[in-house]
Amino acid sequence: MTEMTTIAAAASVILKLCEDESDVRTKLKRISYAAAVLKRQADAGLEKIDSTAEVDHD
Repeated sequence: MTEMTTIAAAASVILKLCEDESDVRTKLKRISYAAAVLKRQADAGLEKIDSTAEVDHD
């Protein structure tokens, strides 16, 4: 499974889990946390792509 597929799957699962939550505050906290984790993973993926592109241009 590629990194992008993993990130997308994680986001989908987290949001699905939040659907069952009736407390809006808890739901928003979970979404916020999930977004932070996904952003970190996406940023790491971008750094990896950027570093690969730099090596290819050298």
